[in-house]
Amino acid sequence: MSGEVCNIGPQEIKKRQKIGFVLIIIAGFTSGMLIALHVQPVMRLIVFPIFAAGFVSLLQAQKKVCVHHAWKKTKNMN
Repeated sequence: MSGEVCNIGPQEIKKRQKIGFVLIIIAGFTSGMLIALHVQPVMRLIVFPIFAAGFVSLLQAQKKVCVHHAWKKTKNMN
C-alpha cells in the first residue's frame, strides 16, 4: 500500500480520543458494579458494546481514519 490514508483532522482525532476514553471508563465502572452486585456473567455482556465502541473510537484516533467517512468516501479535516 502506498502512502498513509487519513480522513480526519486533528480536532476529530482529539474528539475520538476523548469519546473512547470516556466510553471505556464508563464500561469499566459498569462492569465493576455488575460484578460487585453478583449479576450473572451472561448479563454482564451488556457492557461489551460500550467497550467495543470505546476501543473502535481509540483505534480510529490512532489510525487517523474514521470508519464512517471511509465507508462514505468523505473526509472531515477539521
